[in-house]
Amino acid sequence: MLAQHNIQALQQSNPTLYKTLEIFAYGTLKDLPQGVNLPPAALRKLQQLSLITLAANSTSNRQLPYADVMQYLGLSSVRELEDIVIDAIYNKLIKARLDSKGQFIEVDDWASRDTPASNIPAIVNVLTEFAQSATDVRQHTLADADRRDAQVTAERKRAQQAEADLIAARKALDESVMATMNSHDPATSSRAKASRSGRQRPGQTTPASK
Repeated sequence: MLAQHNIQALQQSNPTLYKTLEIFAYGTLKDLPQGVNLPPAALRKLQQLSLITLAANSTSNRQLPYADVMQYLGLSSVRELEDIVIDAIYNKLIKARLDSKGQFIEVDDWASRDTPASNIPAIVNVLTEFAQSATDVRQHTLADADRRDAQVTAERKRAQQAEADLIAARKALDESVMATMNSHDPATSSRAKASRSGRQRPGQTTPASK
C-alpha cells in the first residue's frame, strides 16, 4: 500500500498522515508521533498490531507477562488487555491463550506485517546466508551418502570374496580328506593295484610264482 503513488505523495503533502500509515504498516504504538490522537477503533487496531510485533520480538518462550504487555500498549487495566487480546484472536491476528492465574499471554502464532524498506537488505543477507547454508548441508549430505554407498559396496564385495574363499577352502579340504582316506583304505588300494595290472601292455607277462 505504501508504494502507491498517491500514498507516496503524502510524504510531501501530509508527512504526519504518511508517518501514521507507516506505523500501521510495520510500526507500533510507541512510534506514534506526539500530538496524534487516533479514533478509539484505530487505536485499538494499532494496539493489536503492536501486540503482534511484541510477540514476534519476544525471547521468553512466547509467554508475555501481563504487566509488560500493558506497559507496551499503554493500558491501565487487565480487563482492557484481555479484551484487546481476545479481539486479536477473534480477528485471526494472533493464536494465543490467556492465563489469568499466571498473568501471562501464551502466543503460538501471529499474522505477518509489512517490513520497512530499510530492513530489506538485512533480510536479503539473512536469506542468502540461509540458502548458502542449506546448499552446504545438502552437498555435505550427498557426499556423505556417496561415501556410505562406496563403503557398503566395498563391504559387500569383501563379503562375497570371503564367501568364495571359504567355499574353495572347504572344497580343497574335502578333496584332501578323501585322498587321505583312499590312500589308507586296503580295499581301495588293492582295487587300484588290480586296475593297474589289468592295464598291462600286450605281450607283457606276469612273472611266475615260485
